[in-house]
Amino acid sequence: MSRHRRLGYTEHSHDGPPVLMIMGFGMRGDAWRRQSSVLAEHYRVVTFDHAGIGESDPVPTRRLTMSDLVTDTVSILDMLGWSEAHIVGISMGGMVAQNLALQHPDRVLSLALVATHAGGVKRGLPPLEGIKRFVLSNVGSQRMESLAKLLFPPEYLANHKETAIQSLREDFRDPPPPETRLAQLHAVSTHRAAPHLHKISAPTLVVKPEKDILIHPHCSDELVRLIPGAILETIPDAGHGIVRQTPDALNSILLEFLNSTRTEPS
Repeated sequence: MSRHRRLGYTEHSHDGPPVLMIMGFGMRGDAWRRQSSVLAEHYRVVTFDHAGIGESDPVPTRRLTMSDLVTDTVSILDMLGWSEAHIVGISMGGMVAQNLALQHPDRVLSLALVATHAGGVKRGLPPLEGIKRFVLSNVGSQRMESLAKLLFPPEYLANHKETAIQSLREDFRDPPPPETRLAQLHAVSTHRAAPHLHKISAPTLVVKPEKDILIHPHCSDELVRLIPGAILETIPDAGHGIVRQTPDALNSILLEFLNSTRTEPS
């Protein structure tokens, strides 16, 4: 699908092994900025906007699949002239990363999966509180308040509510149209990687935010069981908004993993 579609991307640095960062549902690639600015000190980092978001062309359908999103991701690699890269994905982006590693194993140097799951109805349904907050964050009049309660634990919001909401206003300053959200939801709902994850051979890191109410933390444990050799890192006080809430902890984990797998592309 991306052959005739323009996808906006940003190169944050030009030296070092390549790292492609795949953002989650409904957000521009620059929502990675707290990570990309740090990783770019050591790696050639690129973030991009999914179709229908930010600088990328609209989606032509309300029924995207994971294969469509993988095709888009490969097109970014091709535009950059990267034969392979370290792949970092969060939430929906982590689902895309899993499918990329399965469909194009030769393009993946390593895999970092943050706050994501292996697919299927049972795994894809958040806890009841998460479902409630997700719906209100997309249709309610108090969208930012609901989004904050979805992405950040109550203990964090008790002391950092205004900071949290301001960070969300920045990341969602240009919200995608309903058709884009529907298309991405369809892709997430059809994600079914679990039966195939044993085929992944790339070094894999799984990062579990222990207080996530959108994707249950036990989904991270399952990914580690399903992917051979995968390692687990837990951030005990983090919610699904891990990139904003605990950027230093996440950056430290990502850098340690990338440094341990650091290779130049062939």
